[in-house]
Amino acid sequence: MRSVTDLLSGQMSLFKKLPFQEAPDPAASYAATLGIDDNPRHKFAIIKESACRRLLPEVLAWLDERDASEAEQERVLAELIRAADTEGYEFARNLERLAQWGEVNSELVEILESYGVIRYEIVRQMVTAWVKANDIHLDLDVGTRVRDLQRSASRERARELGRPALEELPERLGTIVDLRPETAEYVVQFDEERARFKDTKGGQIVTHTRVQRLDS
Repeated sequence: MRSVTDLLSGQMSLFKKLPFQEAPDPAASYAATLGIDDNPRHKFAIIKESACRRLLPEVLAWLDERDASEAEQERVLAELIRAADTEGYEFARNLERLAQWGEVNSELVEILESYGVIRYEIVRQMVTAWVKANDIHLDLDVGTRVRDLQRSASRERARELGRPALEELPERLGTIVDLRPETAEYVVQFDEERARFKDTKGGQIVTHTRVQRLDS
């Protein structure tokens, strides 16, 4: 079975040549090789590994293992990947429980707290590279009325499964209030949330394939 590192098609070899502090993150380069139907948002294992690699230098410093061998670095990385959680405290507890790190302290929790932000940034970079490589454009303008295709799909599945309560869910409609062309996303104010976002460009950020023009 190919590892996550193998899936990066050799990009990870950069880490063999450079210190971790200087090594570029190859995730965006990998995302640029994906086809239009291969959304990088779903590459969960690669996203997790990339985020943990960014955390690794600080974690090694906390462990007082700045000069750790490559094999030791990879061992620590594997433990971080196994324990990863977007909540720093839970991440640290997982390291105690799953990797027998012993008692961790608030300094490590603070380091691990950045995992969620790092993960978000990696996804954004990957999606941006994928959108650019596949020349994806937004077809709808601000002010366009749309339906939520995710809700429509849920209604259809309910019909197939004979679940009338879900089948009777109303269509979810909304209005596009902002565009994010670099990541091929719309900001949509769905009707049930309009009061919450009144007089702002706030709303739910959705992918370009999730909504459809209402008159379609």
